[in-house]
Amino acid sequence: LAAAKHLGPVGDPAAIPSLVEALDDDNMLVQRAVIHALGSLGAKKEGPKIRKLMLDETAWPEVRKVAAAALATMLYEPALKDFGRLAKDKDMDVRIGAGSALATLTNITCIPTFISVMKEGNAHQRRVAQLLLQHYTHRSFGFNPRDDKVRRDAAMERWDAWWEKYANE
Repeated sequence: LAAAKHLGPVGDPAAIPSLVEALDDDNMLVQRAVIHALGSLGAKKEGPKIRKLMLDETAWPEVRKVAAAALATMLYEPALKDFGRLAKDKDMDVRIGAGSALATLTNITCIPTFISVMKEGNAHQRRVAQLLLQHYTHRSFGFNPRDDKVRRDAAMERWDAWWEKYANE
């Protein structure tokens, strides 16, 4: 785990074969760190393996989330069409990963993805989606993930109205 966490930032492509060996590790934290490192290293050759994990609904959601971000970072073309579908995944963490991938690619369809997570996710997921959406749009509409449901719903109505107007421009 420690090696995988540090090999990506080092930036040495010679680390890729060792990282690939660890890709099948049973530990979710190791898999996540390995995928992140491979994405940082731009290991497009490993794209098919990472994409397979991203699309595997039996894989850890956190691994799938990081896989989406890594594939977007490395601009792995075959995976680009998958992000829209994953943005509607049943798992909120996978949605966040797909939305982040879309945002990395400056694809505005990340906006409804983050809005859906702010509506349906738990407090942590709402906060992550809020921060990503605020970073991407430079707007907040008064949304606070810790507010009571009435206040969150009012802010979400403002988000929905803005998106309805913006999406049609």
